[in-house]
Amino acid sequence: MVLVRCILFVGMLLGAAPAFAMGNMPASTDSGPLVGRQAVDFTLDMTRSSRVNFTKFRDGKKAVIFFWATWCPHCHEEIMNLNAHLDKLNEQGIKVALVDLGESLDEVKYYLDRQGSKLDSFVDMDSSLSDAYDLIGVPTLYFVDEQGIIRDMQHVFPSNYEASFKQQ
Repeated sequence: MVLVRCILFVGMLLGAAPAFAMGNMPASTDSGPLVGRQAVDFTLDMTRSSRVNFTKFRDGKKAVIFFWATWCPHCHEEIMNLNAHLDKLNEQGIKVALVDLGESLDEVKYYLDRQGSKLDSFVDMDSSLSDAYDLIGVPTLYFVDEQGIIRDMQHVFPSNYEASFKQQ
């Protein structure tokens, strides 16, 4: 996470912050390097429950893995968007797995409570999943099908999110 913050800081100093950090990243990417591969499993503490394993959390259902941080304004927008869609996602049996990178459990819990979020979040305090998920920054969303295969990667939650579970 320190690396991501450094990249953003250096980019801003040079006047060339990464496009996604400035909100200019396209809504969809053709594919990420992990599309078509098995989602990397992980076990992390959560803000409103104890340590949880992602595969058990997903329980054979589709899932959206949303990598984020409290300091990211675009992440805030996406969390509000996911909250707005949460009832429909739950009805469709789609799990939402927020994964905060590089922050403390208390910090993330305080942020979500202050925002009135209905979502729980995994907390990756040492950003160990950054490499495993080939992250270049936040927000990043992975769409995982029932078999645990990553079908799409995007930087904003798309209005046609159902299609993201079918892409190859």
